[in-house]
Amino acid sequence: QLGQLLPPIQDELATASAEFWINGGLVLMDRIVLEAETITLEGMGELRLADWQWSLRLQPEGRVPGWSELVSAISGTFAAIDVGGTPAEPILEVVPLPLAVPLAELKDVPIESPAPSPSFQAPPGS
Repeated sequence: QLGQLLPPIQDELATASAEFWINGGLVLMDRIVLEAETITLEGMGELRLADWQWSLRLQPEGRVPGWSELVSAISGTFAAIDVGGTPAEPILEVVPLPLAVPLAELKDVPIESPAPSPSFQAPPGS
């Protein structure tokens, strides 16, 4: 909300949608939209199914009538939000001048080995 010159507001997420397609072990998200009462985040990214690592870039847009249209016209060029990590443990980073900084590609992020699952052994005599 700082990029939209709005006061920090703790809105709950109202809606979320994504358009995606799966290419092997990679989910390519062409359009992501997250909406709350005063802010919308739109972007794109990818999710690797092998370890659930993702790389998303979201552009904030305020939803205050009149003021938001004016600020949103230029704010997307000033800052974006990159999301890394996993859906369970996201890592957020504000990226100044996102047009000059490419979004991280998952091919450059090593695949993390999942923790071994506990083995099940039947009790003796069963």
